[in-house]
Amino acid sequence: MVYNKTLFRRAGVGVPTTLEDLLAACDKLKASGFEPIAFGNQFGWPAIHFVTQLNAYDVPAATLTADYDPKGGAFADPGYVTALRQFSDIVSRCASTDANGVSHEAAQASFLAGKAAMQYVESVEFGVFTERAVRRPRSRTPGTSSGCPRRGTPPATRRPSPARRTASW
Repeated sequence: MVYNKTLFRRAGVGVPTTLEDLLAACDKLKASGFEPIAFGNQFGWPAIHFVTQLNAYDVPAATLTADYDPKGGAFADPGYVTALRQFSDIVSRCASTDANGVSHEAAQASFLAGKAAMQYVESVEFGVFTERAVRRPRSRTPGTSSGCPRRGTPPATRRPSPARRTASW
């Protein structure tokens, strides 16, 4: 989870360290006019990943290992139900009602624009949230004419003009 320090400060919210803290922070952020968590679940994977993370908190590690074995996990541990209830609480109190119609990328744009206080992200996405990355204008990337990092017209392209127009959208 990434969070916007400025929005937290404006809403008088501290960094949550428990689920109860998170839900209380969401209530306070919402009351301050901010979307608590930018959650885009249009393609389903964010919910699956979020619940999987909650499973890691609520189900013993040995049970998870056994259940995630394709040869036949039982998924009978009550921790799975706990994780689903927690996820339901988080979504109902912290996310927008249209989360299933919003892409993960659109939710991220909302977070980066300062409209949402938090976003659930994958660890591979943390680089997007560095101060340098957030300050860098998205319309151009240094060293390219198209604004697309490491993209350009391949040397073998016979019609470079259409390729350049597409790359510079």
